[in-house]
Amino acid sequence: MLALAGIDRHTPDPPGGIIQRTPDGQPTGAVYESAALLVWNAAPEPAPEHRPRILAAALEALGRFEEIHDLKAQPWLGPVLRTVLLSCARATSVVLFPLVEDLDATLATRAEWESAHLRLGGAKIFVDGTLNSRTAWMLHPYADGRPDHPRGTPMMTPRQIEDAVRQCDAAGLPLAAHAIGDGAVRAVLDAIESVRPKARGFRIEHAEIIDEADVPRFAELGVIASVQPCHLLYDIEALRNAMPDRLDRVLPLRELIDAGCTPGSSLLFGSDVPIVRSDPEDSILAATARRRADMRAQDAISPEQAITEDEAWRGFRADA
Repeated sequence: MLALAGIDRHTPDPPGGIIQRTPDGQPTGAVYESAALLVWNAAPEPAPEHRPRILAAALEALGRFEEIHDLKAQPWLGPVLRTVLLSCARATSVVLFPLVEDLDATLATRAEWESAHLRLGGAKIFVDGTLNSRTAWMLHPYADGRPDHPRGTPMMTPRQIEDAVRQCDAAGLPLAAHAIGDGAVRAVLDAIESVRPKARGFRIEHAEIIDEADVPRFAELGVIASVQPCHLLYDIEALRNAMPDRLDRVLPLRELIDAGCTPGSSLLFGSDVPIVRSDPEDSILAATARRRADMRAQDAISPEQAITEDEAWRGFRADA
């Protein structure tokens, strides 16, 4: 796969990406963020004639959800999905968010496939990496971070984020921004505050770490916190190792609600399939208990940020 992606010992790290190497410079096979995309994009896609069957199976697997948001929708998805939904037994609604670089191509075909159960919701950007790879963009250094990237790996500059906000606003659509670390969350909030878009529904996906100063800015700026509390269950050990002195900043759901974010409209819960399984009970457990079911109560991550079960379920019942 490295060869297919054109990666060898002489390939420099791409902007916003890391190619892991041995001491003598040889790639190990581990690639991160934009470097991983080079490998991903080198993998063969399913043949077009197989797409309807794959989509039908995906809809069946997500049968518990009445509304599905695809946060990396490829330009071909709308037309094919329209045909699949017409033969679907359930009245599933699907909202598409293509990557911002694919927005114009998606807009060009929009009139051909939008319907009562399928619509274009906005566009998507990736501002940082992930917590477990220590590539999420943080305001403070990781306790066990990479020497060359102690605060993670920003995948966009502030100017690029602002440009994406403006592009979406010009199309009358909101932006969904992948931002896991508090540095990335702040960068997106700063961009939205600078541009002051007229379109409604701008949202930050994941927002797993939020600095205390930025919590009230979500409600003040009208930005949706679109979170997946289930990640807490998988990340407990990583969080303790990476930021042991800042665990109170992990998914501060109680603070977000108290600061004016309303579950179901400005605070949304989602599944984050296929990164984790699609069971909503995982997020309910994480939001209310802040720990895995087999853990002691004293091992919970910042229990003061817990919310009630009713609030957690309302997060899944979007009314926006």
